[in-house]
Amino acid sequence: MKDYVAFFDMDHTILTTYAGRLYFKNFYNEGYINRWEILKLVPYPFLYKLGLINMEKITRKVSKKYKGMNRKEIFDFAEETYQKLVKSYIRQSMLDEIEFHKKNNGNLVIISASPRNLCQPIKDNLGFDDLICTELEFKDDIFTGNLGVYCYEENKVTLAENYCKKNGYTLKNAYFYSDSITDMPLLEKVKYPVCVGPDKKLKKMALKRNWKILDGDKK
Repeated sequence: MKDYVAFFDMDHTILTTYAGRLYFKNFYNEGYINRWEILKLVPYPFLYKLGLINMEKITRKVSKKYKGMNRKEIFDFAEETYQKLVKSYIRQSMLDEIEFHKKNNGNLVIISASPRNLCQPIKDNLGFDDLICTELEFKDDIFTGNLGVYCYEENKVTLAENYCKKNGYTLKNAYFYSDSITDMPLLEKVKYPVCVGPDKKLKKMALKRNWKILDGDKK
């Protein structure tokens, strides 16, 4: 067993962008979706940042489009997308932090609202120990179009607490890296909150509470 756990958010934290945006860009490049479909997705991250849309509803709605795909096809495409696009958007500062925790016997865990297929290649290629995320529902290895618990806000806290109880860790000795004010519930629970390229609200809160802030690596 390792000495402590370090949780990392993925979108705009490990990455400088949203994995979903790159995923759909590759879908477009490979001819799976047309220009109109990709254009409809462009505003979502900006509207989400402004608090004008419910990202859980959008994620569940978009996932329905891939109902009927088999597990291998889904995860092979995700790995292909990682190699073609995603890996070039990884923050160097996060690679440094990951290496720091590996050297100090930390248990590295991605915790993200993104679906497992988007998170898995990052978990595998960067050498994380575990992954907590929004799960895809399969029946006989075929995607049903449904998602499990959305790993967001208070749900993220519950899932992190359950992970710690199951694996012998505690949030009182944990790290959590995030960019977003929506992760305040978990940031307030851990001993070492780290704000990575934080949004305005989170940066203001971090400065007020003297939390560590990592900037840079923008693309």
